Amino acid sequence: MTKPNLRPSTTNSNGFDKETAIRVLHVDDEAGFLKVSKQILELNGPFQVDSASSVKEALREKGNKIPFILFTGKGREDVAIEALNIGADRYLNKIGKPETAYGELAHSIFQVVEKQKAKRLFEDSKERFRLYVENSLWCHRVYDCVQNRFIRIQL
Repeated sequence: MTKPNLRPSTTNSNGFDKETAIRVLHVDDEAGFLKVSKQILELNGPFQVDSASSVKEALREKGNKIPFILFTGKGREDVAIEALNIGADRYLNKIGKPETAYGELAHSIFQVVEKQKAKRLFEDSKERFRLYVENSLWCHRVYDCVQNRFIRIQL
């Protein structure tokens, strides 16, 4: 007789690993659209979607580094400008064929997440290099472009 597995599953309903899922906060004032969007995104990618019905409900604290993509049915330029000015990484219009709109949304989520990962890796690399230079017992040479010569730095 086999014992039932009581441990919680580490995969979501579409088979993607919850540990590596991309978390998405979807904001829309239409409850039906929130539900459909969640289903489409979670079925077609490694997304874990949370929902909010207003921007005020979802407002990020200052300094929050969560990617922010405005996906709206309002195609006005002033809406796009306002979104980008308050920190949106992308602005997408949801009007049109659902396959196209959601394909663009999924692609944009991947791009924004990859850009953020690259930025974080670059910052980590800069910090490691700074620590290396500050703690090094060796002397270093730096090229002075203005005087067109190497400068020896003893640390």
